Amino acid sequence: LPFDPDRARRELEAAGWVRGDDGVRRDADGTAFPTVEILYSTGSPRYRGNSLAIRDMWRRELSIPAEVRGRPGKDYREKVEKGEFMVARGGWFGDYGDPTTFLDMHRTDDSNNHRDYSNPEFDRLLDAAASETDAVRRFALLEEAERIVVEDDLPVIPIARSEEHTSELQSH
Repeated sequence: LPFDPDRARRELEAAGWVRGDDGVRRDADGTAFPTVEILYSTGSPRYRGNSLAIRDMWRRELSIPAEVRGRPGKDYREKVEKGEFMVARGGWFGDYGDPTTFLDMHRTDDSNNHRDYSNPEFDRLLDAAASETDAVRRFALLEEAERIVVEDDLPVIPIARSEEHTSELQSH
């Protein structure tokens, strides 16, 4: 997705979160937008830096209260696996040369789906691709599944990539 703070502000307002004269976003009842906590693992200065940059951008561009919360590796992992986060730094290594190495983690019942993401159409496309013997049709099914998670539903937002690793934000 492109960096588009104007659209993001319009989306927030369309969802009922209007920025008042005091700079605070509130809903129709006057309730202030909740503080978004960004969870990251403290094992790398890069994770903290990315989290702080995102916090600052959301505050500056969207008038959203946001805070970062770092946890050591084991504690961080337990919180993510239990779904005890709003937004968390994530990461995934593709360990085999097929799109499903990244797509399967979004399947409703996958043990790596810490976001509790669920979309029946996405699951149906993965099931259809798993039984498809024609490679061209199989990849077309997987391409549509990928489009759903990276353009429509966004259970993760890729923010950085290296040769061997993709880092993303995941929301719960």
